[in-house]
Amino acid sequence: MTNPILKWALQILQQSEEISVDDSVLRALELVGIGSDQIQVNGQPLESIFSTIGEHSSIVQKQISWQPLDAQQIVYPKEHVETVRLNIPESPEVWDQSYADENLALALIEKYGTFLSISPSVPYLSFYEAVKSAAAVHDCLEYGQGDKPFLLVSGDFSGIQEAIYTIASSGALKTLRARSFMLELLTEHIVYEIQQATGSGRHSLIFSGGGGFSLLVPNTPENQNAINVFIGVINEWILEQFGFQLFLALHFESLSACALEGNQFRDTWEVMADEMAKQKRRKFWNSSDFKDLFCPEMPKQLANQDACQITHRDDIPNSEMAPTPLEGIGRVSKLAYRLWRLGDRLTEFDYIVRLPSPADNFKDGTLLFPTHQNQYAEYKACSFSQTENYDARWLVNSWDLDCYDDNKTFPFLFGDYVRSVAGLRTEAQTHEMEEYQRDHKGQEMAEPAGVTASFSGLAKAAQGSELIGCLRMDVDNSGDFFSQGEWKLGLGIAASSNLSRSLNLFFKGYLNQVCCMELGNLEKKDYPVDITGKKMNQTNGRDVSIVYAGGDDLFIVGAWDDIAELAFDINACFRAFSCYNPDVHLSGGVTLHKPKFPLYQMARMAKQAENTAKENEDRVTTKKKNSFALFYSDDLKGRNKRLNKSTSAQHWEEERDRIAVVSQWNEYDDVIQLTKQLQKVYPDLSHGFYRQLFEVLQIWQEEGLLYLPMVFHTKRQFDRIQPQTLTLKSLKTLLMTLFKQDQMRKLHIPLQWVEYLNRHAEGEN
Repeated sequence: MTNPILKWALQILQQSEEISVDDSVLRALELVGIGSDQIQVNGQPLESIFSTIGEHSSIVQKQISWQPLDAQQIVYPKEHVETVRLNIPESPEVWDQSYADENLALALIEKYGTFLSISPSVPYLSFYEAVKSAAAVHDCLEYGQGDKPFLLVSGDFSGIQEAIYTIASSGALKTLRARSFMLELLTEHIVYEIQQATGSGRHSLIFSGGGGFSLLVPNTPENQNAINVFIGVINEWILEQFGFQLFLALHFESLSACALEGNQFRDTWEVMADEMAKQKRRKFWNSSDFKDLFCPEMPKQLANQDACQITHRDDIPNSEMAPTPLEGIGRVSKLAYRLWRLGDRLTEFDYIVRLPSPADNFKDGTLLFPTHQNQYAEYKACSFSQTENYDARWLVNSWDLDCYDDNKTFPFLFGDYVRSVAGLRTEAQTHEMEEYQRDHKGQEMAEPAGVTASFSGLAKAAQGSELIGCLRMDVDNSGDFFSQGEWKLGLGIAASSNLSRSLNLFFKGYLNQVCCMELGNLEKKDYPVDITGKKMNQTNGRDVSIVYAGGDDLFIVGAWDDIAELAFDINACFRAFSCYNPDVHLSGGVTLHKPKFPLYQMARMAKQAENTAKENEDRVTTKKKNSFALFYSDDLKGRNKRLNKSTSAQHWEEERDRIAVVSQWNEYDDVIQLTKQLQKVYPDLSHGFYRQLFEVLQIWQEEGLLYLPMVFHTKRQFDRIQPQTLTLKSLKTLLMTLFKQDQMRKLHIPLQWVEYLNRHAEGEN
């Protein structure tokens, strides 16, 4: 080990009697905001980083109990936690090896230092983030040149939406997940290559997630040149593989020591973002083939059947087309073939390995990326039992230190929750196997546990209507957390890394547990949401698959009923994770589709639902965002707009929307309870009763009035029910709830929810 910061950190965690601290260690810690007189590791609980954000930070201060980092166990901040007493149960062999292997040392510090404060002066700064940032600073001071020894390198992908979602619907879900995974791995590959090209360790990474990354490496002319050359190579490869859909914007700035401090670092961060935004407006401007981009040419694949049948691209040269057709699909590119095969590998995998001898094994689902040495690196997803020779490997969602014993293993957080065919209920499994036989000329599905459930299989697993739900969510104003300076002590490099990694931990790690319905020690007892009770005795989680999750957003698809309930679970868990801070919240939306609906349209509509939620402003509180659009559709939004226009000018300012297309999260509490009540009494009431409710609602929406004859007739329906089925009192209470004016705006949601839950596929239009 060459970095003294890591050695010092190990001594702290091991509680050594003699801790060596030289001037270089103290200087590096000082530059990340920790003075030599402030270091006090054992005793002070870690304050959640979300307690420092916004104007309410003084009232939401919560602490996190010290424990090992585990992506399978959600950790929520609490009002008060016990004083920290370090007790790290690793073997002497692990400790001894960690002093020699830098990557093992960093994994150990991450595992036991993530929920540990480094100082009472900055209680929100974790020991791990302070140490990691200080180690990067130390390398820059040691090897950087001139008055500005620090090189801040940031990259951000543009066009992720187009690159992921513009594919054919056949086998769409596993291909979709594979494309999303490929972009995650490509980001990891680029970070790894920059670190290799600049001689930097893993600790140089400030953050990675959401299609972006940032590193702090020593500033030398050689490093700047190596990064420029490599990014040119990467973008040439991207242009070849994705056309104009995808682009990597990258910028670096030379920094002095004072530029690492709070406000100055924030200003540098904004400059970096502006420079990358300029590059995105001039994609491939520096490409060697830039002039050729404007030269018209004939398609390279002259017939529709010759184009890639997954991406529909006809500009791919024959050298990049797979020589054999893909079964059930047709002719595809090598990249599309790789991703098709990779999709099923992503149901169960533990490692991503970088193979020592790259080959063009596209039929095995491996990925090839260009390196800074102008060669190719090959990556493969595999299980523990399939581990082979490798140049490097990434361990998925685990900090088992016995697996970091070779100094070339790194952690890889990934939203890997997926529903395989084996996880579906029997009826849906049978449906999947029949479809598989039809698409594969009578061949039977060998291992259902290794096959990603399709859209049609997930729809078949839903209760009632056979529909797919699409959920998109992200954190509101997350960019302001970094740029607006709403911090107690300023946004320095370590705090920036701390916040980014906390968001990643939730969206890439804890989200898997939420999908499993394992919500941890959540204070609210009404979660996980389970309208029908179908999940109470199930232990294999929800019928959903994560398409993308990371940074501050997510995209999940699955059985519509599970997707609707999952959205509320995610919001409840994120609110608890972020200390119930009023300035930290999510917005999102759910759309419903038939399983053969075009994939890109699903993604577009779900994004529109999310955007509509972000545009929402509560007319009473005037607060924006923090909203959710459940069962969103363009038709519903258009109808509400027409109704609002027909409302007289006098009532426009006095009344809220007649149809609550989107509402703030707290307004859905009554919706969920009402849906549960309606679902409970559904078998005891005729379908005509529900049709009358829809008619009463329609009249109210159009005229703002309750049609009393229908309301009276509805009440008589309640009165006919036998008291032993449900008490008359509870039914009348439900009836009064239905016709409250505030509920009428949202009544379409529980009515639609219950109708879909009790509608059989053969009755659907």
